[in-house]
Amino acid sequence: MTAPPWTLALLAGAAGALPPAADDAVAGVAAHLTRRLRPERERAARENLSRLFPELEPRAVEALARRAGAAYARFVIEYLRALRAGPERLAERTRLRVEPALAEAVAGGRGLVVCAAHIGNWEMGALVLPRFGRPVTVVARAQFLPAWRDRVREAKRSARIRVVGPEEPAIALYRTLARGGIVALLVDGTGFARGRPARLAGHDVVLPAGPAGLAARTGAVLAGALCRRGAPGRFAVEMEALAGTAQRAVRDPDALHGAVAAWLERTLRAHPGEWCIFRRFFGPAATAAPERPAVRRPGRAGAAPRRGADGMKIAIVSQAYYPRFGGVSEHVGHCAAALARRGHDVTVVTGRPLHVGHSPAHADPSLPGLDRVRVVRLGTGLLVPFQGAFVDLVVSASLSAELDELWRRERFDLVHVHQPLTPSLPLLTSFRRPAPLVGTFHAAGERSRLFRAFREPLAWHYARFDLRLAVSPAAQRFVTAEFAPAPLVVPNGVDTRRFHPGVPVPVGARDGRFTVLFVGRLDPRKGLGVLLAAWPRVVRELAGEARLNVVGSSALAPLVRAWLPAELRRTVHFAGAVAARDLPGWYAAADVFCSPATRNESFGIVLLEAMATGKPVVCSDLPGYRAVCRPRVEGLLAPPGDAEALAATLTALARDAQLARRLGRAGRERAEAFDWSHVAAGLESLYGDALAGRDPRPPAELPSLEADRLPAGGALPGAAPAERPRP
Repeated sequence: MTAPPWTLALLAGAAGALPPAADDAVAGVAAHLTRRLRPERERAARENLSRLFPELEPRAVEALARRAGAAYARFVIEYLRALRAGPERLAERTRLRVEPALAEAVAGGRGLVVCAAHIGNWEMGALVLPRFGRPVTVVARAQFLPAWRDRVREAKRSARIRVVGPEEPAIALYRTLARGGIVALLVDGTGFARGRPARLAGHDVVLPAGPAGLAARTGAVLAGALCRRGAPGRFAVEMEALAGTAQRAVRDPDALHGAVAAWLERTLRAHPGEWCIFRRFFGPAATAAPERPAVRRPGRAGAAPRRGADGMKIAIVSQAYYPRFGGVSEHVGHCAAALARRGHDVTVVTGRPLHVGHSPAHADPSLPGLDRVRVVRLGTGLLVPFQGAFVDLVVSASLSAELDELWRRERFDLVHVHQPLTPSLPLLTSFRRPAPLVGTFHAAGERSRLFRAFREPLAWHYARFDLRLAVSPAAQRFVTAEFAPAPLVVPNGVDTRRFHPGVPVPVGARDGRFTVLFVGRLDPRKGLGVLLAAWPRVVRELAGEARLNVVGSSALAPLVRAWLPAELRRTVHFAGAVAARDLPGWYAAADVFCSPATRNESFGIVLLEAMATGKPVVCSDLPGYRAVCRPRVEGLLAPPGDAEALAATLTALARDAQLARRLGRAGRERAEAFDWSHVAAGLESLYGDALAGRDPRPPAELPSLEADRLPAGGALPGAAPAERPRP
């Protein structure tokens, strides 16, 4: 947990200027100020303590919560004073009490896994572990405040303690323990990458799976440790072996995980006024809830997913949503509708768009099940330019408070966040972590400067997710360039009942000429400029018998229209942002669909929509596109930004009706594998893994997204017979 910056400054000054005897008074002042300005911290502490001690009256619980706030302030003062004094002075003031059997086992060369809780002074306890004479590794998330983070790191470095994040590979920890080293971590915090369910005080909780897994795999001693206060400025670290591991290696991770939960409950009950956890720790139910059954996958044993009244209560957090058009909006809308059809209670949490340019009904795709999805709008949704496109950003002075109220009121079973490392809704959600978190990454491109600049705080947010997903291998690589572990690939989908070859063509959408369709926002990286640069050659090669339909809009639309040469205007039709219910018909009206994006495309939902309608695709040779539309199988690919190559590819396809039909048939067949019903079933299965604390496994029913890059980008080398394809 972190203190606000002004509180940290107050406590740092007290640690340097005042004697230890004044700690209680200063801590009381800091706790009072924090309580006034951050009341949600004390509310969370009261809720946790009422679950732990249901027999206590509310006033007694409130008193314990206030004691915990003061205990945290004392912890900060003590630790800052220890950092000033240095490790030698700390050693003089701290005693280490260890069971003889535990000490003997460690002296004999066995590794030691140390579990700690946010009680007493846990950071001081970590600083005395090197007294065992063994290499020490502490698993901890990055501190949120840079000033606090730097002090903690320097202290551990001086004490010869290695610090790793929870997202780091576990193999290094296994090696440390195999060499007789020590691994320590907090078991009641959020700094772990994978959790397992446990029972604590009659309630369901999720505790880190690491301690039990490490001890079971390496045969290390598993111990609980507590750093208690004595006289002012003096401390005692008490350590006890768990589950008999000091006498023998225990290889049963379930038994060890239960021992960790039992130790934590004993420790919390023994020191209730010192438990410094100021977020909701226990599950949403006020009483013990039955364990949620696993979601059954095809061909796997297990219970069926809970449906109807017993379905999962899911929040989907996304800054992009209807009535905004776009790939993320389509993903969220279709995913929410599909989950609602499967019996789950789904809420979309998004912003109120400031300006859309069309009515909400215009963007309504009339998806079955979407009418059962509740939408909660917070703050104001703006479109801001970023990496050659316009992206959604939700802003509000009260956004954090509105979110906190939503989490308290609704008690979701699971929260699914889209674009999870972007401000503001996604980062605020992972900061609070109101329920098990799932995150889906949609972006792709070169390594992100923002990810590199803010890697440490973003790594902390990344580690808070129970399940991480990416919509394509390109999006997966974009994330793993900075963070680990790698997200699983769960692709976007398409509604093959809405997009199909037999859909009616809108009036005026075709006139007998060879028709090319572009669908997308008129943002620079979507590549419409490249297509318009290629268009004069296409018109010339086809003797004027060519038409380009442009579906989509943005703030740049008037500039694009004005830039178009007068001689081409009769061959280019700007349809604008067509109604969602009419969009499939525009695909059906085309002979070929073209998506000439220049960069940063992770998937291309528009490619799937065109393929589902049975149309051949011409698109840029980008990794995200290539994985969906396989070169020379469902479409032809041209180098990004190369107008001449794009024109040659479109012209060649216009002259080869047989090839166009073959690509269209193959596209429809591939699109059927991406139907939203398959994607939602796979997602539901992964939700079950996240809630049960199991390692997620890629759903076998989803299609592969890997494809080889062709040297020529999949483009045809030349023209073919002059027959034009028809729909």
